Amino acid sequence: LQAQARSFSDSELLKFGGMSFKEQFTFLGVAGPKEQSGEMPTNLFGEMGRTGFIQRRIHRRLHDAIQGLADEDILALGQQSFNEQFRTLGQDENVDLNGNPFGRESRESYIQIHVHRKLHGHVAKMSDEEVYNLGKLGFNEQFRTLSVDATEADEVNFQAGRAGYIQQHIHRRLQSRAAQLSDKDLLDLGKLSFNEQFVVLQTPGPKEEEQQELFGDAGRDGYLQQRIHRMLHSQVANMSDRDLFHLGELSFKEQFTAMGCPGPQQMDAMKTRHPPSTMSGAEAAGGIPFLRGLSRQDYMQQRIHRKLHAQVAYFSDTELFAVGELSFNDQFDKVEAVNAGKGKLSLPGKPSARTASLFGGMDRDTYMQQRVHRKLHSKAMHLSDEDLKQLGSLSFNDQFPTIETMLG
Repeated sequence: LQAQARSFSDSELLKFGGMSFKEQFTFLGVAGPKEQSGEMPTNLFGEMGRTGFIQRRIHRRLHDAIQGLADEDILALGQQSFNEQFRTLGQDENVDLNGNPFGRESRESYIQIHVHRKLHGHVAKMSDEEVYNLGKLGFNEQFRTLSVDATEADEVNFQAGRAGYIQQHIHRRLQSRAAQLSDKDLLDLGKLSFNEQFVVLQTPGPKEEEQQELFGDAGRDGYLQQRIHRMLHSQVANMSDRDLFHLGELSFKEQFTAMGCPGPQQMDAMKTRHPPSTMSGAEAAGGIPFLRGLSRQDYMQQRIHRKLHAQVAYFSDTELFAVGELSFNDQFDKVEAVNAGKGKLSLPGKPSARTASLFGGMDRDTYMQQRVHRKLHSKAMHLSDEDLKQLGSLSFNDQFPTIETMLG
């Protein structure tokens, strides 16, 4: 009868499907299977009987639903696949007729599949039966059923519930305030980073509170201007708030020492001992232009890759200058080459002419190892070649007060 039924309207087809198979043939004025065969068997199910046929040919979850059907209808139903049997009887094969309306699905997966995503937050408190019935409707009907305007509904989707969403997506210090927001505002807030959440709610964040505690009303920038020597501003820009605060507690002289940088007095003294010269003139004389007019430590900070500082600390000024004039990428190869040749930049196996002349045929590192007290090596690495030569010419006892003078 399916070919004739295709011409029915939806309402006619629904009414027609509610009839038994026998009634459907009668309704259409068509002879049924019995009439067409001309036989009226007394036992449609043969040796199995009605009960055996149902057990073997009808899905077990439909047994209760077909008890009132005529034998002819049961016989016709048994010719169908199990899936077709559910559809014929208007049943959902996923429904558990013994109690669970979602059948083999969980409530959550049923909602994900059958309920519009914009309505997930609205069904959280609905019963299983209400959720199941809602999922049977079209999406447009779901909005009308829940009195929600589909054009204005926001994507309020608290899969873990509103409280769970707050726990997972809102900073713990903002959760009490967030609980008072509307669903839409709460959802928008949860999409932001924690720092942005503090800004949106106009609440000082952890970082702002720490800065307020450390720097007061002046803030970090004001504290920097008031308490840190101006020559160190660029070097402390990336310091943590707490480290910057502790540095500001020191005197200016102590700040330079803590940062491993020469202070203003040391810079002036070094410039006096090494008057600036032009690049070409210094190189022609076999020397260097005083590391571009910078102290050895400043030159390292500005011109040498930070990962190479420990390796170049014992280089002579000439060696240090040769490395610092290269790009960062090239510096690694240069330092490796210098270390392989034990600091020889000019000829392999020999110190440069200037270094050899200054340190009596030795390279800078060898001279320091032999002539400077071992306890002063960490400080001596910051001296220029000339200062190191002068320090090495003194007795060990005299070296201690002298190096303090040299470093300011």
